[in-house]
Amino acid sequence: MTGSDYLWELAWPVLFLSQLTYQCKTDVRMKNLALVILVLFCEHSLAQIASESNEKSLGSDSAARPLLALKYYRTVQLDQLQELAKEDRTAELLYGCASGDKVALDALENHLESISGNTATEELAEMVATLHAERFEFRKAIDIATKYGVRSRLSAEWDAYVDFPKPTLEATTNVIELDYDGLRFPAKVGERNVQVVFDTGAPNIGIDLSLASQIVRSIERQSVVPAFKLDFPVHPALLPELDLGPCTLKNLPANGGDVPEEQKANLERLRQVTGGAEVILGLDPFLNFFEVVEFDYESKKIRLIIKADERQKTRSTEPNFIRAGGGKPAVRVQFGDKETNLYVDTGAYGHQAPREFLDGASPSKIRRFEQPWGNFSERLVQIQWIRGPLLQSWVGDGNFGTDTQWGVQGVLGNWRSGKMRIDLKNRRIDLTGYDYAKSNYGFEPISIERIER
Repeated sequence: MTGSDYLWELAWPVLFLSQLTYQCKTDVRMKNLALVILVLFCEHSLAQIASESNEKSLGSDSAARPLLALKYYRTVQLDQLQELAKEDRTAELLYGCASGDKVALDALENHLESISGNTATEELAEMVATLHAERFEFRKAIDIATKYGVRSRLSAEWDAYVDFPKPTLEATTNVIELDYDGLRFPAKVGERNVQVVFDTGAPNIGIDLSLASQIVRSIERQSVVPAFKLDFPVHPALLPELDLGPCTLKNLPANGGDVPEEQKANLERLRQVTGGAEVILGLDPFLNFFEVVEFDYESKKIRLIIKADERQKTRSTEPNFIRAGGGKPAVRVQFGDKETNLYVDTGAYGHQAPREFLDGASPSKIRRFEQPWGNFSERLVQIQWIRGPLLQSWVGDGNFGTDTQWGVQGVLGNWRSGKMRIDLKNRRIDLTGYDYAKSNYGFEPISIERIER
């Protein structure tokens, strides 16, 4: 919609509200209320015009287009990015990266030279370096980040990983099927049986340090879990192998935490809620070795597909998520008439979004829970997944998962129903057979009430 379109839409409500203000001249309270509504409406509409005009001017300025392409990428506005790609090389390459095209990443690296000095160059260099690190190409990631002066903004752990052996996969079958309880699956490290959480909301790979063959204690960062009052140092570590039945992942770059003695009770409380696991896997190892990961909540299986055949591919290859902060997948969704980004976080117990979005989606019911570790409530709303399905689901109001850099304001957590397929090759997530009535936590709400409109 153009600025002139907004002006036409603005004209009629302004005339109506102005007339209402005049008609209420004998009722001071009603007159003041009408004036407030008029002012707020004008402010909102003019802000829309300004935003539209600013975006249009960026799109018409070739020097500014890389910034606009970055904005679309970071806010998961893939339709707009694809449209801009028709006339801008940066947008074309970013859309290629969003689609999982490895050639596009190499081309984007070369493209940085041609836009050197552009205000978007450093941000693009940071992104290119991070995408190489996600492919376990740590030396290249460090070199790019150093060349463009952004090394200090990025992970210090790369300096340790660059000296680790290269990660590899050994497999005797194309499809690995594992028992899955909705959160964990079994594996082995050497002769030790372990539980693994496939947590798409986790950055990289987290392990119990007792599993590591190498630990680099000279490098550390803090890991903070506010809900359980955990705050401890994390070190780069090498997981020598992870045996998943017919396949083995070797030499995985990981992180392990040193939890202080005084926080051990808090850690145990976290394990009671999550069930506990010695290994937490983010998307990185799967992205590099598998084309499709399938969470089958009905049959309680997780399937890792090395090379997808026609039957195993998703119907559409149109990307609908990007790897955002910490490599976590972010999708764009719509609640009512409002859009935002949410992380797809299979390690999260449920879904969360800000209250304003839930109210805008006209919730039909509210349910409340009381648990020893906390009380919470959820609303039943419709979620339109952009480039994805229209869903009805319970969503809690809160700010868990907020990431302002990527415009993320919540999470889509563990579905507990249906089948979720992550097409890692084409960067697409699909959910089929989902029924919110089957998506239960294993404990009952204390109340379910209908919301009257």
